[in-house]
Amino acid sequence: MTRFGTHGSARGGRWVCAATALLLAAVFWVGGVPVRGALAFSVSPTHVELVSVGRAGRSQIVVQNTESVPLPIEVTVDKFKLDENGRRKNVKAGEDFLVFPAQALIPAGGTQVFRLQWVGEPMLAESQSYIVNISQIPVRMPKGHSGLQVAVSFGVLVNVAPPKSQAQLDLVATDIVTDQSGRRFPMVTVQNPSRTHALFTRSTLRLAGEGWDLTLPPGQLEQKVGIGLVQPGSRRKFVLPFPIPDNARRIRASLAFDPSRR
Repeated sequence: MTRFGTHGSARGGRWVCAATALLLAAVFWVGGVPVRGALAFSVSPTHVELVSVGRAGRSQIVVQNTESVPLPIEVTVDKFKLDENGRRKNVKAGEDFLVFPAQALIPAGGTQVFRLQWVGEPMLAESQSYIVNISQIPVRMPKGHSGLQVAVSFGVLVNVAPPKSQAQLDLVATDIVTDQSGRRFPMVTVQNPSRTHALFTRSTLRLAGEGWDLTLPPGQLEQKVGIGLVQPGSRRKFVLPFPIPDNARRIRASLAFDPSRR
């Protein structure tokens, strides 16, 4: 069993990372040279919720090799913070997780289970968020062979909450933003005053203006904005991809947040 803190790996080859799993084409063409291995495996789940004590501090990630050759995989963990626009910044962390195995060679068409266990502070002051990187290890090319390898990395979002805590989410501002083509869209700013992370997409959002209204239930919100992580004590701005009428000059909004929704 290997203990991980916050670090990454890019051992040759090109790495592609994301907060959620990336789906890429199986064959790329770069300057007329075929590039293979861009869709070598699938990962499930891509979002994990943990609690810092007890059995709720464990989970597992399943990787399936969809290729016809063995697949070498490495697991690393990054801790991160989000700003109000959703930009991610990795920050230093201690040895917060045990991951087993740390590396694996998955047979063609085979499956590997990676076990994840929280071993950080059991009584967290506030939620912490991580990306668990499931990364393909570039294979050394045989002598005399050349080509561009693309190594894929799937990013699994892992949130760790304090025990016996509950998230809050408040709507604090609304606005209208305009894109380059002149289309206008609603923007909402939400704030999490609690010590537990909140997910914007566990809300029902109602918007209204001059002669129009729109209700977005949790499922529709998730389709449009993703998971919508709002970390403890933080604000997030969300632009909703629904054009509003030209005559709407301001937006009224209400937010019904349900932290128990899964």
